[in-house]
Formats: sequence, C-alpha cells, structure tokens
Amino acid sequence: MSFLNISIVISIFFGALLVFLINSKVITFSIKSNLEQIRNAASSPLQRDSYILLISFFIFLVLPLFWGLSFFLVSDGNVLVVIFTIAWIYNWLKFTFFLEE
Repeated sequence: MSFLNISIVISIFFGALLVFLINSKVITFSIKSNLEQIRNAASSPLQRDSYILLISFFIFLVLPLFWGLSFFLVSDGNVLVVIFTIAWIYNWLKFTFFLEE
C-alpha cells in the first residue's frame, strides 16, 4: 500500500470521525468551545468522549505530514513539509493547551 493510499485512508477516517463527533453532539462548530473541550479531554483522558477527541485532534495535527509527504516524498520538498508540520503542531498545541493567542 503506497503512502498516498495511507494518507487518503487517514483523511477519510478523520472525516468520518469528525462527522461522528458532530452527530453525537460531542463537539460543536465553535472553535473556542472545541479547544475548551480538547483541554478538558486532556485533563481526563480515560473517558470515552475524551480519548475520541484526543485521537481526532492527534490525527488533525499530523494530517499535513501525511498529505505533504504523499506528494513530496521523492523530492527535496519533504524537508519543507516536515518543517511546516512541526510549526503546525507547535502552533495548535500552543493555542490549545497554553492559551496563548
């Protein structure tokens, strides 16, 4: 299975998980309330809704890595993809858990 197929499968899984979370009223469309829910889920990770939210947030964080490396794996662009992904993860973690804006 090629890396592009894996990234497509992970993207479909993330989309299905997002639809499931919205339909089950675990998350809403407000970004501030979603970040608050992720903070609460990180404080109590053993609850069912908590680990579903944390897994979906982790998939959201590494999604640029999968998509970027699927297209730039054989070129020198993969270095830029990794640097962008590190910045992406750093900023989302900073805004989610450390309340910096």
